[in-house]
Order: sequence, then C-alpha cells, then structure tokens
Amino acid sequence: MPKKITTICILTDEELIRFVQNRDQNAFSELITRWTPRIKGVQRIS
Repeated sequence: MPKKITTICILTDEELIRFVQNRDQNAFSELITRWTPRIKGVQRIS
C-alpha cells in the first residue's frame, strides 16, 4: 500500500480529483492533506 500512496503524492490536484470522483479514498485523503493548511491560513487572515 505505501507504493500507491507514493504514486498519489506525485499526481496533480486535477488528477486526484478524477480519482476522487471514482470514490478513491486515498486520493481524497491526499487532497485534504494538501489543502488543509491553505484553508486554515485563509481562516486566520479573514
């Protein structure tokens, strides 16, 4: 399984979204990991 996660990490956000649309849990987790810090940063600024 770590091999799959490594592969997911090199995908673009657009590619991950395609996997998420097909119910890929690992792709969803990767998007959350990537975007959570950005979203929290915006919350602090607002």
